[in-house]
Amino acid sequence: MTVTTEPMLVPVLLDLTARIYRGLDGIFARMVQLMAGTARSRVCNELVLMARPFGDPRGDGTYALRVTEQRLAELTGLARETVSRELKRLKQEGLLRAEDRLLIVDTDPLSR
Repeated sequence: MTVTTEPMLVPVLLDLTARIYRGLDGIFARMVQLMAGTARSRVCNELVLMARPFGDPRGDGTYALRVTEQRLAELTGLARETVSRELKRLKQEGLLRAEDRLLIVDTDPLSR
C-alpha cells in the first residue's frame, strides 16, 4: 500500500505528521522552560499545562485542579518549598486561589 495507490491516505498522513511535529514542538518548549525558566514561570507553565486536560472547568473560564505542592515540585524540578513560595505569591497577586484543597486556575493570566 503506497500513497500512489491509495491517494486517500495523503490527508491522513499529513495530519499525523503535523500532530507529531506539534508534539515535538511542545516537548522542546518544555525542555527549554525547565532548563532556563524562572521558578515562577515554571510553576505557571505547569499549572497551565495541567489545567485544561486534567482540571474541572468551572464555567467562569477557570479550572479546579487537584495537585499537591510535592507533585508540582517533581514536575517543575523545583524544591517543594520553592513551589510553596511561588504559589503563595500567585495567590497574593490574585492569579490563583485555593478552595477545598483545590487550586482554582485561570489559565489566561498565568499564560502571560
